Amino acid sequence: MEIDFISNLVGEIFIMNQKELRKYKKNNLAALFKITSRCNDFCKFCIERKFIEAERNDLSFEEIKNNFKYLKDNFSLDYLVITGGEPTLHPDFLKIIDYFYDKGMEFRIITNLLRLKDKSFFKKILPYFSLNKNRIIGSVNDLPINKMAIDRIEGLKNVLKYKLPLMLIVVVYKDNLESLAELILYLANLFKEYKYNKSINIELRLMYIEGTLKSLLKDSLPTDFKEIKKFVQKAVDTADSLGVTTTLWNFPLCYLDKVPKLLDRTIQKRRQRKLLKVNKDFQLADIQTRDFEEYFRKSKDCLDCPYNNYCSGIDNAYITKYHFPKFRPFY
Repeated sequence: MEIDFISNLVGEIFIMNQKELRKYKKNNLAALFKITSRCNDFCKFCIERKFIEAERNDLSFEEIKNNFKYLKDNFSLDYLVITGGEPTLHPDFLKIIDYFYDKGMEFRIITNLLRLKDKSFFKKILPYFSLNKNRIIGSVNDLPINKMAIDRIEGLKNVLKYKLPLMLIVVVYKDNLESLAELILYLANLFKEYKYNKSINIELRLMYIEGTLKSLLKDSLPTDFKEIKKFVQKAVDTADSLGVTTTLWNFPLCYLDKVPKLLDRTIQKRRQRKLLKVNKDFQLADIQTRDFEEYFRKSKDCLDCPYNNYCSGIDNAYITKYHFPKFRPFY
């Protein structure tokens, strides 16, 4: 399963002028629409928190159409990412995905899965994902130990029941670190229960530092490297034993003692993809651009590592500020 996920969890932002953007016109581009800052969740690691609390206005349907036309006129896009906040809360959400669908534009929806529990709502979005390349990217970070987590799993079950294209993201933070392997096992059993017959990939993602409020970093950022390594390795080993592919994003493969058997072959392309970002504050000629090759660091020695094309690298702040080890490429 090709994994072309570009997170709405951003770190440092690179704002390019139009001349700089033009050179990326036909070079591995995707557009991300942050259509709303509404949210029905309260993730401890959410870098959108300041916009959610400020109740930043939604992108209007007309703004979305105008920005899409601008992007299509000026760039060659591989696909779109629709996110928020929680994009399914936008009052025109169905109209928005119908618009992109009619335009023949491939898209991904980044969602916390909560609204997908509503069977009436789910049936309305089902046609947009069942017979084409569009994909749901679901965030599942904790075991169902409270009502919110249970509702999220109910939304996931609807996706699995109808065999929709899916990728799951698990953001690694303090509260779920010790239960990562248990969560992988729980999700794998769900796949089996619903006879999900598509390729299975679960992304383990270390928190982004840049852009996250300091108060959230203090409460949620795992900084003890030995602990992180121990529990991520345990989760990877569990996934291997179950035939589940794990993607490590913002976490170098050389930090592990044992590399996953099933490697994500799209990592290099994801690192090289430029992301054109549209939100309420930055539109049209003022869109922002994310360059993951600039954000995730590697060393020159990584070029000779046999796993280089399967490795994301890591936010440099983990190394410089939190004293994570330097890279030790495999040879």
